[in-house]
Amino acid sequence: MTPAPYLNDPTVKSRLSLRPARRDDLAQLQRICLLTGKNGSDATPLFNHPGLLSDYFCSPYLYYSQTSNWVVEADAVMGYLLCALDTRDYNAWLENDWLPALRQRYAQQLPCNSQFESFLLELIHQRPPLPTWVDDYPAHLHIDLLPEAQGQGYGRLLINTLLESLREQAVSGVHLGVGKANPKAIMFYKAMGFELIEEDQYALLLGQRC
Repeated sequence: MTPAPYLNDPTVKSRLSLRPARRDDLAQLQRICLLTGKNGSDATPLFNHPGLLSDYFCSPYLYYSQTSNWVVEADAVMGYLLCALDTRDYNAWLENDWLPALRQRYAQQLPCNSQFESFLLELIHQRPPLPTWVDDYPAHLHIDLLPEAQGQGYGRLLINTLLESLREQAVSGVHLGVGKANPKAIMFYKAMGFELIEEDQYALLLGQRC
C-alpha cells in the first residue's frame, strides 16, 4: 500500500486543515493506521490480516464517540487524533459492544506474520486489567500522520486541540503508548509535556495532567 500520487505535490502541506473526524472518514483512517503502524512506517508486511490493526486501534473510536476525534486533510485525510475521554468506560464499551464481533472475525489460532500481529490477537481475546494509574490519566489517545504531514506542526496542533478540549470538559489527564523503537515520536511527546508513567520491553506509557 503506497500513498496516492497527489501526496507528492509540495503544495499539499500548505493546504492542510484541521476538522472533527466523521464516520465517513473511516476508510481513510484505516489506511493511515496501517501505513504508519510500524513505529510510524508501513506495517502492511507485519500482518496476515491487515484489517486487524485498524479494527483495534482506529475504527472503534469513531463508533464510541464523535466528540474527541480530529483529522488533518488536504484533498484527502492525511492524519488523525482519536481519543477516549474515559478509558474505563471505553474499555467496558469495547468488551460489550466491539470485541465480540472481532473475536468471531479473528480466531485466536489465526496464522500471523509477526509478533505484533500475535500480540494484537491476544489483546482482542485476553485483555489485561487496567493499571491503577488510569484514574489519574483517564483519557487516552492515538495519533498518526502520514510522512507528508509530519514536521509541519500538525501533530502539535492536534495535541493542543485535544488538551484544550479535555480541560474544557474537566478531564484530569491523558495517556498514550509509544514504541521504544520510535525515538522521534518519543521526543515529540516529551516536548509536548508528556512524562513517563510506565514501560515494558517494547513500549513506553506516557501521560500528561490537564
